[in-house]
Amino acid sequence: MKHLEDGKGTKIVLSPDLESIVNRATVYIQAGFPIHFIGPTGVGKTALAFYITKKLNRPYTFIQGNAELTNSDFLGGVTGFTKKKLIDNYIHTVYKSEEQEKEIWTEGPLLAACKKGHTFIYDEFNRSKPEINNILLPILQERQLPLYGVKTQEKMLPVHTNFSMIFTSNPTEYTGSFKAQDALLDRMITFRLHYYDVETEAQIISGNTGLGLEQAKRIAKVIHYTRSITTETHAPSLRSAIMIATIAKRGGIKVDFSDDDFLILCTDVLFTPSIGSRSNKSEDDIQKLIIKEIRGWSGEK
Repeated sequence: MKHLEDGKGTKIVLSPDLESIVNRATVYIQAGFPIHFIGPTGVGKTALAFYITKKLNRPYTFIQGNAELTNSDFLGGVTGFTKKKLIDNYIHTVYKSEEQEKEIWTEGPLLAACKKGHTFIYDEFNRSKPEINNILLPILQERQLPLYGVKTQEKMLPVHTNFSMIFTSNPTEYTGSFKAQDALLDRMITFRLHYYDVETEAQIISGNTGLGLEQAKRIAKVIHYTRSITTETHAPSLRSAIMIATIAKRGGIKVDFSDDDFLILCTDVLFTPSIGSRSNKSEDDIQKLIIKEIRGWSGEK
């Protein structure tokens, strides 16, 4: 396995399968096609997008989807005004005053990326309303950006030849996600990402926190077991694992299955108000089940 950085300081581990995805995605982008990473939260979709831009050695523009996103967030808009006042009192008996007001236009990230040939990373794009994402269709199909609301005589902007797009999204069943338009999905190449195995996740945890590999494996095992008894939309991600590892290291908590402080740390981090069980157990029942299971591993190394 290869240990790398995404260019933003996050350590990533490329398993053979993930390396194959990266290599294929790189080829597809260079051929001019947008790519899309879909998978559960915390699986590393955004880190992978940043890593690919680093691999391509291209500048990038980043935006995160949300339900309040509008065309002006993509293209830009008026963000203020400048005011100029000229007073002419050269002849003391004559007073002249002239005022001018001018709009301040700020260019939006999509417009800038299309002009400059950046890679446009659209993170969690299906958190934006589908109708807002319609602006992307002519970009992906005709390589033309429609200039809705932009004060210019041109109605369309030809996209720079180096412009490319990387999308990431969570599955539709995640809270706050909208169903993406088929027309948009049809114009991109989608890769489905899944949670890694214990060994790979342990290496990622260790690489991002400096915790020993054996200790990281114990945390990864706890995370994997918790996923097995909870619904996918509420299952703990690598972020939870890294949180546990960071706190344990900085707080001097022994990463041991029989250590009460470690068990409390795991339950504090893992149990969110939205956690769900595959068997419809209560939160208290899930917590007791996990603690009982972890204690049963106490003789393991």
